[in-house]
Amino acid sequence: MGRSRTSIGIVAFVLMLGCASSGVNQSDFVAPWVSEGDKALPWTKAEFKNNPDNFQFVVVSDRNGGHRARIFEDAVSKINILQPEFVICVGDLIPGYTKSEARVSAQRKEFIGIAEKLEMPFFYVPGNHDITNPMMSEDWHKRFGRSYYHFLYKDVLFLCLNSEDPPADHISQQQVEYVAQALKENRNVRWTFVFIHKPLWDRKGNHNWDKVEALLGDRKHTVFSGHTHRYLMRERNGHDYLTLGVTGGGSALRGVEYGEFDHFLWVTMTEKEPKIANLMLEGVWDKNTLTEERTTMLPSLNRNELFHLEPLWSPGEAFTQDKTVLTISNPFDHRLSVRMNLAEHPSIVSETKELAVTIPPKEVKEIPIIFKASQPPDFFNTPKVLLSWTGAFHFEGKRELKGQGKLPLFLDTIYKIPVRKVPVTVDGILDEWNSLPFICDNPLEFALRAQEWKGAADSSFRFTVERDLYHLYVAVHIFDESLGLAPGKLPWEQDGVEIRIDARADPERSEGIGENQLVDFLLFAMSPTAPDQSPLIAFEDQIPEGMKYACAPTSDGFSAEVAVPISYLNEKQNGSWEQVRINIAVTDFDDELATGSQIWWRPDWRKARNYKGSGTFEK
Repeated sequence: MGRSRTSIGIVAFVLMLGCASSGVNQSDFVAPWVSEGDKALPWTKAEFKNNPDNFQFVVVSDRNGGHRARIFEDAVSKINILQPEFVICVGDLIPGYTKSEARVSAQRKEFIGIAEKLEMPFFYVPGNHDITNPMMSEDWHKRFGRSYYHFLYKDVLFLCLNSEDPPADHISQQQVEYVAQALKENRNVRWTFVFIHKPLWDRKGNHNWDKVEALLGDRKHTVFSGHTHRYLMRERNGHDYLTLGVTGGGSALRGVEYGEFDHFLWVTMTEKEPKIANLMLEGVWDKNTLTEERTTMLPSLNRNELFHLEPLWSPGEAFTQDKTVLTISNPFDHRLSVRMNLAEHPSIVSETKELAVTIPPKEVKEIPIIFKASQPPDFFNTPKVLLSWTGAFHFEGKRELKGQGKLPLFLDTIYKIPVRKVPVTVDGILDEWNSLPFICDNPLEFALRAQEWKGAADSSFRFTVERDLYHLYVAVHIFDESLGLAPGKLPWEQDGVEIRIDARADPERSEGIGENQLVDFLLFAMSPTAPDQSPLIAFEDQIPEGMKYACAPTSDGFSAEVAVPISYLNEKQNGSWEQVRINIAVTDFDDELATGSQIWWRPDWRKARNYKGSGTFEK
C-alpha cells in the first residue's frame, strides 16, 4: 500500500530542511501538497526558530530621576503587545529620596499598580531612588524580601544585585559571598545574566565590583545596568556590558548618537548566545497604530475643521471694537484639549492673549472674545489676525494624537464701488487704471500645496473693482517672478487667475458655498496669452453672452480684466442691482513638474473657512 501524499509531503519537507538541529521541532510545520520529488518550493531552507529551550525577556530602565509622566505606563502596554516571558528592571522605579514613610508607601503602591498591569512576571532590582536610606531599605525588605537574589530559567542563571548595599555605590561582602555561592552552584549553566543599577565599574572607590567581576571570570555572561540615563554598550574582559538609557526617567532625549532615548531591551536567549535588540518606545505600536477613526481625527484638527471663528465686521471703515465667538467642536469619542495664543497684530488687539480649553467627547464649546482696534485698520490691506493653536486627542493608555496650526480671524466690511469716468478697453493691459487698492500679499487661504508659496515676491496680486453705466469691472495685476505656463492645461494647472462674481440677491449670495458655477455665479478662470491670441479661459462655452475678459503677460507677471454687463447684475437681482460678492484666487507654478500653490483674497467659498458675506461690494 503506497504512502499518502500528506505523509510524503511532510517527509520531503523535513528532509529538505535537515532535521538534525538541536531541539528544533520541524514537524510542527505541515504542507500537505508537497510531493517527494518537488525541488522548487516557495520558502527558504532555514530552520524554524522554535527551539523550546530558547526564550525572550525584556529589560526596562530608569523610571525616575526626573520622572516623566505616563512613559513607563506606555512601555508596559507595548511590552504586553510583544508578550515576552518575563520582564526585569535595573532600578530607580520610584522618586525616593525621602524619610517620610507615608510618601514612600504611596510611591511604592503607585509603581506596584503599574507593574501589575504587565501580563508576565516582573523582577525587581533596586536603585538609589528605591533604597535611599535605612528606612527605605527596610521598607524594600518588607515588601519584596531580598534586595539581591538569583534564579534559573531554562538553564540560564539570572543574578539580580544591589548597588546600594549600604552605603550607596557599594556591594557588601555578604552580597559578594552570596554571588560566589550562586555561581558555584550553577557552574554549567548555558549563560549568566547580571542586573545591577549602577555601573560600578566606572566608579572609583572600594565598591567590590572587582570581586564580582573576578567571580564571573570566563563564564559566558552579560551585564546590564542603568543609572546614567545614557545608553552605552561596551566590552569588558570579552563580555558585553550594557548601560541602558531611560524608560521614563529624566533625559534630554537628544537621540541615538547621544544615547538619550526612551527604550527597553528585547533579549532572546538562543542555544548559542543572547540576541539583544533595542526597542525605542516610539517604534513599538499596537495594531491600532492607524485606525479609520484616527485617520479622520487628525486631518479634522489640522485643517481647522473643528474650529469656527466668527469674523469681525465693521459697518463702515471705522472699526473700533467687536465681539467674536470661537466655537470648538469635538465630534469624536475622545477628550480634546486645545491651547491658543493670539499673535501680535499691527491694529487689532484683545485682552484674551491666550486660552486653554478641554472639550469632552461629543460636545461643543463657545468662547466669546472681544477685539479692539489699537489704530484704524486698513481694510484694503489688513493682515489677518492669527490664533496659533496646539491640540491633542487623549486616549486611555495610549499616546496622544497631536496637531498644531494657525486659525485666521477675518476682518471685513462692505466695500464701496467707485464710478469710472474713463472708458475701459478689456485687453489685459491695465494702463487705464489709476490704482489697484486691494492687496493680497498675505493670503487668507491656500490651496494645492501651501508650502510651495515662498512669499509675496513668489506670488501676490493687487486688484480693483469699479463701475460705469454699462459694466462692472474687475482688474487684477499678478506679481510672479517666474511664469509657469503649460499650453493645453487648464488655468488652475499652470499660472492663472480665477475671478468669481456672485450677483444673486441675498441671502443666496452671502450664504453661497461655491456650487453651480456659471449658473449661480460667474467664474473667469484664465491664464495669460499674447495680446494677439485668444484668451485661455476655462468653460468658455458656458460663460453668459456679453461678458468681456482678457489675460496677458507683463514684465513682472501677468494681468487680467473682466467686464460684466450691468444688465446681467439687474437680471440676477430682479431689479436694480445693489451688491455683488467677489473673490479672487491666483495659481502659481514655478516648475511645470512641481505642484503649485494657490492663494486666495478671501476664503474659498467651497471650504470650511468660508464665512457669510465675505468680499461684498456695493454701488
